[in-house]
Amino acid sequence: MRMVGTLDNPYDLLLGRKTYDIFASYWPYVPADNPIGAVFNKAIKYVLTHGSGKPGSGKPGSEKSSSGKSGSAKLDWANSHKLGNLDDLRKVKAGEGPDIVLWGSSTLYPQLLDANLIDRLQLLICPIVLGKGKKIFGSISHPVNMKLVNTNISSTGVIIATYEQATYEHEG
Repeated sequence: MRMVGTLDNPYDLLLGRKTYDIFASYWPYVPADNPIGAVFNKAIKYVLTHGSGKPGSGKPGSEKSSSGKSGSAKLDWANSHKLGNLDDLRKVKAGEGPDIVLWGSSTLYPQLLDANLIDRLQLLICPIVLGKGKKIFGSISHPVNMKLVNTNISSTGVIIATYEQATYEHEG
């Protein structure tokens, strides 16, 4: 079985600032033959953040703002670009280029759902119960109609459910 299809075709990454900092402290430093690292390092990375995002030097995530928060740290990982707001993302999405894949960023995807900026949603449901946690979709302001378009089950029991935005006509 393919790894959810995400490594098969080129794509750009969309990350929130915290996820970017985690990824940028790890993926640029993996061996060149790591298949995930190769894809992530080659991809254009769009980072939705209110920080400065200016290119700089040194290890990613090492530069902090005067407040000690990493939101204004520079985006040093190759091919990284700051998006200051959802309008910037709409412009990127409207342009030419490969699909944009959002990894992690649990505070970002509810905003994207709320703004109707997610065309396809792929959920990986793992057979483990961790206890308390975040609501999966946060608090969005309106219903988002999704249609199941594909399912797969891995050999370890992970259910991969793929949904696309859908419009349903109500009978009445």
